[in-house]
Formats: sequence, structure tokens, C-alpha cells
Amino acid sequence: MKLSEDIFNELVLELSKTPMASDAEMEKRTTAAYEFVRVKNKTSKILATSNLIHYSLQNEKLNKIISDITKRKTSDIISMHTIESLPPSETLNHVDEYSVLTLNVLLEDNFEGGVFYLNGEPYNGMKKKGDYVMYAGNKEYHAVSTVTSGVRKTLILWYHKPSGLI
Repeated sequence: MKLSEDIFNELVLELSKTPMASDAEMEKRTTAAYEFVRVKNKTSKILATSNLIHYSLQNEKLNKIISDITKRKTSDIISMHTIESLPPSETLNHVDEYSVLTLNVLLEDNFEGGVFYLNGEPYNGMKKKGDYVMYAGNKEYHAVSTVTSGVRKTLILWYHKPSGLI
């Protein structure tokens, strides 16, 4: 799927205005999804040499954009974070154990390698800025091959309720 240029630009602008998650927000996230404790402590085997930044869920304009894309309540979000992959980073094949719905939006496309895989197959819809995919994160295996040059940056959202439709 593809965001329109206007919606993508608005999303990036609002994300740039959004502060990092507070200690209280991170405590709530690590309670809901223990994987974030492993990432924080650098013991996660999922993200290899990637930068992960957690964002606050307090930006109402950004929440509205996200809600319009996913047709889900933002109150059902467990986490909103970006992953910045620099060479030679990769994301190993895994499921998002705590996410019944995962949204993955490509924010940067000036990179080589970094192919997104969903259920063992290359997903051709994640090559250009604004491309996005939604999937059952806790059921569908996904990975990103090694980024060989440039920067691959994605916005990731995890949702905890399967019936969170607006």
C-alpha cells in the first residue's frame, strides 16, 4: 500500500514534532511488551545494529493521521517507534509477540539491500518512501535483509487489540 505524498509529508512533519517517549510511557510499554526491555539492554537478537527510537503517543495530529491509515483507535497502540538501519544492519526473522496488528511505514528509501520479507517471501510493496504494510505481527514472520548502503528508516506501530476498529 502507498500513502499519498500529502499524507506522507504530514506524517513525517508530525513525527518530527513528536517527543521521544517519557520514562513513564516506556515503563508502560516494557510492561506490555517485554521485548523492549531486551532492546534497551542490548540483548535482543531481533534487531542487529539498528537504532530504535520510541515516540510519545501524545501528539494528537500524528495520532489522527495514524488512525486514518489503520482505521484503529490510537488508544490500542502499544508502541510507536522508528527503526533506523545503517549498513550492515538487518532485522532477523521474527514475530512481534505482543502485536496483533503491526503497521510498518517506510520513511527513507535512499538505501541498498534492506528487502522486507513477510512470511519468508520478499514483499515488493516496501521500496519507496510512503510504502506501508499492515499484518498480524504476532502471527506473521517478517525480517529485513542486510542494508548494504544508505539509511533505511521505518515507522513501526504495534496494536494490542484485535477488534480495535474505530
